[in-house]
Amino acid sequence: MKNKLIIFSFISIFVLVGCGCGCNSIFNNNTNKSDNSKIEDTKNKREETKSVKLDILVSDKFLYQCVKNIDGGKHNVDYIFRTQQGENIIKQYYDIDYSPDLYIYDEFNYKGLNNRYIDKIQENKVGLINASRGINQLTYYKNVVTLGKKNECLFWNNIDNYKIVLVNIKNAIVERDPKNRNYYEKNFNTILKNLEKDEDFFSEKSKKIDDTLCILEGSNLNYIMAYAGIETISVFQDEKKELDPSKDKGSKSMENEQLRKVLNEKYKDKEKIVLIYYSDDFLKNNEKIISQFNIKCIKVNKINMDIQYSQLIKYEKNIFDTILNFFTNDNIEV
Repeated sequence: MKNKLIIFSFISIFVLVGCGCGCNSIFNNNTNKSDNSKIEDTKNKREETKSVKLDILVSDKFLYQCVKNIDGGKHNVDYIFRTQQGENIIKQYYDIDYSPDLYIYDEFNYKGLNNRYIDKIQENKVGLINASRGINQLTYYKNVVTLGKKNECLFWNNIDNYKIVLVNIKNAIVERDPKNRNYYEKNFNTILKNLEKDEDFFSEKSKKIDDTLCILEGSNLNYIMAYAGIETISVFQDEKKELDPSKDKGSKSMENEQLRKVLNEKYKDKEKIVLIYYSDDFLKNNEKIISQFNIKCIKVNKINMDIQYSQLIKYEKNIFDTILNFFTNDNIEV
């Protein structure tokens, strides 16, 4: 009997020890799984918050400024084309074997150069973004008449178009860096908020000069006039012909006659007409028309394509303020 009790005791102890070891093993396995899960979660969170560094190439300095305003310096950004004294300056990206993550361009400026560059890189999985997609072109407006050939197109000095460009750029960046969506949205909304005063300014001023006809040298102010609803005739004269008057002498007289014809047909009785010019040659070539229609003249500095958007708006505000006072001085310089 005593031997049976001893054997039973040993068996009980063995079972208890075995169970204890088994439970400990199960507990350790569960603990290890839990720890591994925590490590994996931490790793995933780090991956989610890890910054994406994009290489973004844009066609010109205006789009460069737009990207920098949206991305706040998070990405590598550069532009490829600029114009200096009427000549296109092309950066090294055009000729080297380089493919950015995004190439952002517009369909109006540097069109031939853009098309050739896009043909070169489009097979390299580059995101091609037309920043001007969805803008209101001049054909949308009925208040602007264009005479002569036009070259560069500052479609973004229409504030509505500027907003569309910003939306296109923001969406392109967010698509490739969605983790920082809120950051880009915040920058975008800040820009829109800052534009409200500018919108109010042009809305208020345009109501006061809506009975004025503006004749413009060149096409750089077309879009702000279209945006403001001001009746406008834009006259473009080739600068290369101005530098060498011996070439195509009939061209200017043809444009002058076109201007005279439009004025006679549509604005013969117009009391408020302002000519906005930047070159003395343009003023001289239109002296007879200025005298015939009693046109007031405002001389401005020619817009540089690389101008900061805030400077462009300030420049245009000065012009609108000057138009309000154009009866007090025959020739005003802005």
